[in-house]
Amino acid sequence: MELTSTVIGARGLLTGLGAEHGVVHVTGLPGAEAWNVTVGLRRSAHGTFWPAMLALRSHPDPERFTEVTSKAIRKLCVIDKQSGVRPFDRLLAVAVATATLGPAVAHRLNTEWVPRRRGGGEPAFSRLVAMIYAEAVAADLPPRHVVAAVWSRSLEGVNDWIRDARQHGALGRDTRAFRPQRAKFVPLDLRETVADQGQPSAHVDTTSYGAWITHVPGSPGWQFRVELRWDKDRSARCRGLVIEPAAHGFDLRINAQTIASLPLAEVIEDGREAGQRGPTVISVARLIVGPLKRDRGREHSRLVAKVYRFALSQGVPPLQVICAVWNRPYKNHQGLPDKTVSTWTRKAREDGFLPEDVKWSPRLLRRPRPRGRPLPKLSGAGKPSLDAPAAD
Repeated sequence: MELTSTVIGARGLLTGLGAEHGVVHVTGLPGAEAWNVTVGLRRSAHGTFWPAMLALRSHPDPERFTEVTSKAIRKLCVIDKQSGVRPFDRLLAVAVATATLGPAVAHRLNTEWVPRRRGGGEPAFSRLVAMIYAEAVAADLPPRHVVAAVWSRSLEGVNDWIRDARQHGALGRDTRAFRPQRAKFVPLDLRETVADQGQPSAHVDTTSYGAWITHVPGSPGWQFRVELRWDKDRSARCRGLVIEPAAHGFDLRINAQTIASLPLAEVIEDGREAGQRGPTVISVARLIVGPLKRDRGREHSRLVAKVYRFALSQGVPPLQVICAVWNRPYKNHQGLPDKTVSTWTRKAREDGFLPEDVKWSPRLLRRPRPRGRPLPKLSGAGKPSLDAPAAD
């Protein structure tokens, strides 16, 4: 891997969320040689860094374009059977070492990289731990914090590694090993949590480069930028994906487990569809609803009725759209329709927001939309106009 980095001082801030204290650019990542990878960094109070933003982009030269896919991204998080190396672990370790200890140390770590086998005890891995430990001491940084940051482990998790390194003779005694360290930098204010932000509804915004997707169900705290490349037939392919925190206050970290938990396939597909046809029916319906609330009173019934009418106007089964907006399964484990959403629509009729004659019928099913034909335009402050009467 080849590295370039931009690490800035404690007072300087980059504009990108999750990259407030610098970025590391990587090319030639095994398994993603055709991509340019950028890792955004945040500095801890002890002078180490952690990755909080990830950007994966294809080469800008059209002749060398390679589409960014969720399958290829997930492959980076899987251990290679031949080498035993997980490319993503190596990427993050080298990026953190670059920012914390400098490019020379990161280059050596990259060159000598070996994975830690289950059970531990490998002399080669112990030598890497000892090297990072010694470089941290030379840089007047807390060595245990640095080792933990490079390998994305807890402080307690690296204690055995340090003991193994001493047993293998790769590391001598250091009285500072387990001594509490004083903070050297003012940490970022990360007191906000996902719960403090409520439960906002997901939505897709189209941009000049593709789509911006926020508040994806199941992934609160993260937002995504899907960068697109349009072919001659106006079809869109993903040329880049940026994963970053949704706000400055979220204490979120990028690692292999994070990537594996994100719905990347759905995010990329939603971004492609938005780039080709504008916001989808579900994304527009989520804009209608706005931030989700726990209250199930009359306001909730009113919103259910608005989404029901909007789905009718688009020729889409309303219950499916309502389930998607409120993040409920359309069918239960027995394959039967969700009774909760049916109860919501029945209550909306009882509250007077949804007349009895406004009902879904299979004959209203939308026919395939010609390619390139846009979905309903947004009006006013970004919300769809629903003044037209709904179909019966």
